[in-house]
Amino acid sequence: MYEFLRNKGVLMHHNEPYQRLIDQGYFRMELVNKYSSKGLFISSFPVLLVSSKGIIFIKELLNEKLIEKSNE
Repeated sequence: MYEFLRNKGVLMHHNEPYQRLIDQGYFRMELVNKYSSKGLFISSFPVLLVSSKGIIFIKELLNEKLIEKSNE
């Protein structure tokens, strides 16, 4: 899926969405903290979240691909 979205110009090479798609409400990035089993902070890392609007957007991209495949 990540490769498909990168090829469609939705995600950058490091799997972050382009700002215009965040601004349109399709995606958002959140920092998540990782802790050890003893509760000590280890690091933070970005997580890609997809909104319900983004799911519809991705579904439409996939449908377009299916239509292209069927026309070949």
